[in-house]
Amino acid sequence: MSTSLSTQTPASAQKPHATIVDPDAHQVLFENEHVRVIQARASHGWESAMHSHQPMLVVNLGSGRQKVTWADGTTQIVDLNPGAVVWQEDAFDHAWELLAGEVNVVLVEVKSATDGK
Repeated sequence: MSTSLSTQTPASAQKPHATIVDPDAHQVLFENEHVRVIQARASHGWESAMHSHQPMLVVNLGSGRQKVTWADGTTQIVDLNPGAVVWQEDAFDHAWELLAGEVNVVLVEVKSATDGK
């Protein structure tokens, strides 16, 4: 399954990266000049403060439900389903709260990706 989230507001480039804001949940597995690979893991009830991400590929490994708050203050409920693969074309800022299940995702941020292309 492949999907893309398109309702978020593009990143303001003012928010710190997820690995800075929430290092207990966002851990760098690999990084070079092309990509940064992050594993995000958290249990029910975890809240992650507002942070940024670069354009990325998301691979869901666990099952859960998040309440996502975008930079403009709007919220969205997002279901995390094992095996789902999502391409996020634009950099963005968001915060999230885990309402059920777990967050277990691999994020592959593409450093050379250009927003909107």
